[in-house]
Formats: sequence, C-alpha cells, structure tokens
Amino acid sequence: MKTRRRRNARRTSANAVALLNGNFCLEGTRASLELTPAERLELARELITSVEPEQSPEWATAWKAELANRWVAYEAGSDPGVPFDEEIESVRSELRATRQ
Repeated sequence: MKTRRRRNARRTSANAVALLNGNFCLEGTRASLELTPAERLELARELITSVEPEQSPEWATAWKAELANRWVAYEAGSDPGVPFDEEIESVRSELRATRQ
C-alpha cells in the first residue's frame, strides 16, 4: 500500500511539475493538493531547495563570527539589544508600509 502511494505521489508530483512547465499553474496546484500532507511537505522542500542559493563555508563562518561578536557586546552591556515587543512592532510597521 505504501509503495503504491509513493509511486502515485511521485507520478502526481511529476504531473504537477509537467503541468507547471506547461503554464498550467492552477492544475499543478490542484494536483499537488491531492498529495498527503507529508508528500506536500516533501514537494515544498524540493521546490525551496531548487531556488535557494548555495551557502558558502565563508558565509557560515562570517555569520558565526558576527553572532559571537553580538553576544560579547550584549554580555558586556555595550549593546543591550531591543526589547522583543519593540522589535515586533518595528517589523509589523515595516510590513504594513510595504503592503500599502
């Protein structure tokens, strides 16, 4: 049963991709919605992975250093950070501004 479901999921997923390539996005979406939640998550992962750029080791190293520096500044009291509520309101304001 699981094997047949997987084959059907692959076929449905492949059909969705073929439909998308043929500019039938609505049908591709409908076909994707026929998948189980786990299968839709897998399809979503594959789609996201297909458009995310590769991250270089230098990028990861630079971010680790940045985070370490920020933590040291916070611990030393030279950068107290922003209270959560203030930051959330700031982000919400920016989102509202971009939607108008």
